[in-house]
Amino acid sequence: MEEISFPTNSKIFATHKSPKGLDLQNSKKQTSQESAQTKYAFFGVRPCDLNAISIQDKVFLGGPFIDPVYERNAPVILL
Repeated sequence: MEEISFPTNSKIFATHKSPKGLDLQNSKKQTSQESAQTKYAFFGVRPCDLNAISIQDKVFLGGPFIDPVYERNAPVILL
């Protein structure tokens, strides 16, 4: 479950060579292939893990800075 919420690898940006030079693309602009995420369902999650997830949601989604990777991965997890 941790690998889905906090992946070890995350694409931050991409560059493409054009006649004008390098084009920098933001990671928030997802391609159609990246936008089709796999959804996950977890059964038998312990109460302490559920409590930890609720704390993570408050920290990563409810504060002044919203973590874009956590925000993108949170809706694909069903507990």
